[in-house]
Amino acid sequence: MNYTEDSEPSKMADSHLPAVVANIVIAGFLCYTTTMMNTVTIYALWKTSSLSKPLKTLLLSLAVSDLGAGLLSQPMYIAFLVEKDLRSKNPKTLDDFSTIVSNILFLTSFCSITALSTDRFLAIQWPLRYQEIVTHRRVVILVMAIWLTTVVFIPIDVLVISRKFPSVSTAIFFTIHSLSFFTSTLTSFRIYLTIRRHSIQIQTQTQHVTQNNGLVNMARIKKSAQSTIWIYLVFWVCYLPYFFVYVYVYVESIPPPRELRMFTVTLVLVNSALNPVIYCWKIRHFRPSILRILRKITNRNNLGERSIIMSNSLPGTESHNSSSKTLQDPFYSVLMANAILNICLCYPTIMMNILAIQALRKTPSLSKNLKTLLLNLAVSDLSVGVLGQPLYIVRRVGQLHGNLHKLRTSFSIVANVLFLSSFCGVTAASADRFVSIWKPLRYHQLVTHERVVITVIAIWLLSAFLGLANVFLLTEKMSFVIFFILELFCFVSTTWFTLKVYLTIRRQNLQIQARAHSAQNSHIMIKDATLNKSAQSTYWIHFAFWVCYFPQFFVSCLRQFITHPHQQHTFMMILVSSWTLVLLNSALNPIIYCWKMRSIRRTMIDILRSIIRRIRLGLPF
Repeated sequence: MNYTEDSEPSKMADSHLPAVVANIVIAGFLCYTTTMMNTVTIYALWKTSSLSKPLKTLLLSLAVSDLGAGLLSQPMYIAFLVEKDLRSKNPKTLDDFSTIVSNILFLTSFCSITALSTDRFLAIQWPLRYQEIVTHRRVVILVMAIWLTTVVFIPIDVLVISRKFPSVSTAIFFTIHSLSFFTSTLTSFRIYLTIRRHSIQIQTQTQHVTQNNGLVNMARIKKSAQSTIWIYLVFWVCYLPYFFVYVYVYVESIPPPRELRMFTVTLVLVNSALNPVIYCWKIRHFRPSILRILRKITNRNNLGERSIIMSNSLPGTESHNSSSKTLQDPFYSVLMANAILNICLCYPTIMMNILAIQALRKTPSLSKNLKTLLLNLAVSDLSVGVLGQPLYIVRRVGQLHGNLHKLRTSFSIVANVLFLSSFCGVTAASADRFVSIWKPLRYHQLVTHERVVITVIAIWLLSAFLGLANVFLLTEKMSFVIFFILELFCFVSTTWFTLKVYLTIRRQNLQIQARAHSAQNSHIMIKDATLNKSAQSTYWIHFAFWVCYFPQFFVSCLRQFITHPHQQHTFMMILVSSWTLVLLNSALNPIIYCWKMRSIRRTMIDILRSIIRRIRLGLPF
C-alpha cells in the first residue's frame, strides 16, 4: 500500500489543507482505539474456550495484523502526511519503511480473511469431514506460511521489483488481490446459500427431538460463518475504493485528486478498528469475554490514577520531543527502542542460561553427546547475555554521540564469534539427532563422546579465527562471501536434517502404533519414544533459531545489492532491529529446553525449589 504516487515533495495548496488535517485527525483518533480494541480482542480470543482452535487461530492472526496497523501503520501514515504535506519535505526513508510495514500487515490481513472464509466454507459445506480436512496443525502452518511469505516478499517488491520492474510489481499486486477477492467472494456467497438452505431444513426438523444435537452444532457453525461474512463485507467496503484508485492510476496513467487518495488510504486503516466491533457484535461466545475484561479494567482503575499517569507522562514526552539529538538523528527512536529492549533481555538471558547450564549438568537421563552439544549452545547463549547484549546496547547508544570505531570493532569480534558458534552448535545438534534417529543401532559407534567434544572445540576455534579474521585480515567482500557460504551451508544442512528427523519420527510413530499391542516390543517402544522426544526438541530449537537468525541473514545479503543512499538508510534501520531478533534467540533456547524436555524441566523445577527453600531458611547457596 503506497501512501503517495509521486516522488517529489508536494507543494501545499490551500485546497489540500482541510483534507490533510482531516485525515491526520481521523488517523490519530483511530490509532489509540485500534490498538486498545485489538489488544482486548487478542486477550479475549485467547480466553474464549468455546471457539474451535482453527477458527481461533485465524481470528488471532487477523487481530495481530490489525494490532500492527494501530501500532505501526497509522502512526507512520500520520508522520508521512505531516512531513510531506505540512512541512513540504520528501521523506523517502519514511515512505519506504512505512510502505513495507503497511503492505506486510495489509497482505497478511487479506490472506487471513481469505483463509477464514475458506475455513467457514469447509465447515458449512462438509461438516462431517471438516475436522479431518482442517486440523489445528494445518491451520497453524498456513498462518506461519502467510506471515513468512509476506515478510520475505514485500521488502523485495517495494525496494527492488517496484523500482526496476514496475509493471511486474503491478501485475503481481493485481493477481494476488484479484485472486483473494475472487476466492473470498465465492466462498462467502456459497456460505450464504448454504446457510439459507440449512435454515430452511432446520425449520422443518425442529419437531424431531433426536436431531437436537445436530441442530445445535449446525446453528453454532452457522453463527460463526455469518460473522465471517460480515468481516469479509466490511473489509471489502473499506479496501475496494483504494483498489479502484490503484487500478485507475495504472490504466489511465493520470493520478486522481490527492484528497481522494488520502481518504482511500484512511478508509483502509479504518478496517483495523472495525473488526473487533464485528467480533463483539456477531460472535456471541466472544462477547462475554470482552465484557468480563472491560469490567476488570474498570474496577481496577480509577480516575485519580489515570490523571497521575497522564501528568507524569507529559513532561517526559515534552523533553523527548525537545531533545536536539532526536532532531539530528533520524534513527534515534529505532536505536533507543532496540537498546531498551536489549536492556530488558540482558538479565533474563543471563539468569535463564545459568539455570539451563546447571540443569543440564544435573540431568542424568540425557546422553553425554546431547548434553555436551546443549551445554555448548547454552554457554554461547550465556556469553550473549554477558558480552553480546551489553556491547550491543553501548554501541547503539554510542551511535547517537558519534562513530566509536573501537567499540564497533569489539562488538563485531564478539558478535561474529558467538554468532558462528551458535550457528554451528545448532547444526551439530541437528546432525546428532538425525544420526540417532536414522541409524539408531550404529549411533554409539559413529557418534562417540570424544568426537563430540572435539567437534565442540573445533567449532569454537573456527569461530574465534573467523571472528578475528573478519575484522583484521579479510576485506569486506571476502568476509561476506565466506560468511555467506558458511551460513548458507548451515541453514541448508540444518533444515535438511530437521526435515529428515521429522519424516523419520512420523514413520516411527506409525510403526509404534501398529505394534503397541505386542508386549515384547515395549522396551523398543520406550527407547524410540525417548529418541523422538529429544529429536522433536532439537527441531524446535532449530525453528526458533531459523526465525531469529534468518531476517538478519536475508537483510545482510540483500543489502550488498543496494546502492541508493536512502535505501541503504532503510536497510540499516531494518538491520538494527534484525540484530535484536538475533540476540533474542539466546533468551528463547532455555524456554525451549524447559518446555520440550521433561527431564530438564524437572531438574529446573528442583533447582528453583531448592533456591526458594534456602532463601526462606536463610541458608547459604
